[in-house]
Amino acid sequence: MSAGAAIARNGENNRRASAKRAMRDLAGLTIERSRDYSLLWRIATSEEIYRVTSDDGSPVPSRWRIAEREDCIYLLAQLDGKLLGFCAFYPVNSVTFETHVCFLSRGPVNELCYRAMLAWMWENTKARRIIGSVPEFNYLAIAFAKRCGFERYGWNRDSFLKNGKLYAQVCMGISRG
Repeated sequence: MSAGAAIARNGENNRRASAKRAMRDLAGLTIERSRDYSLLWRIATSEEIYRVTSDDGSPVPSRWRIAEREDCIYLLAQLDGKLLGFCAFYPVNSVTFETHVCFLSRGPVNELCYRAMLAWMWENTKARRIIGSVPEFNYLAIAFAKRCGFERYGWNRDSFLKNGKLYAQVCMGISRG
């Protein structure tokens, strides 16, 4: 086995072990729909999230507003009472939702948490497809989406402006089932 293959295999084993530990520790995980728009706004505009997710056309955080609509689904995640973050699911049509991820926590718990949110969507809505777009430079978000079962279905050229530079977005999606 080559050194590169051994490193890749070791990395995969470490991820699996971390995921197993996180799964064992998820007994206190709660996923619930939230309409606490003030809390959701505070999470979405936190420095570590807004800095990464906003583009050059985004307002300053104090002027940004979350969509307060009944058809928008916001799922809040907590582990043993500690806030992990939320995910938004905006309807595109009656069976397709666009997702946005806002986790304050880091590590494998986010992947397991997001998978639980996807399960909630499949069980509690008419959703058959969930989609999202990730700027091409956000390798961590693309890898996260792939680990959660999303597949690339397109490339949206010159569609995200960050720091004066145009980037493509990777269009990704997952279907129920």
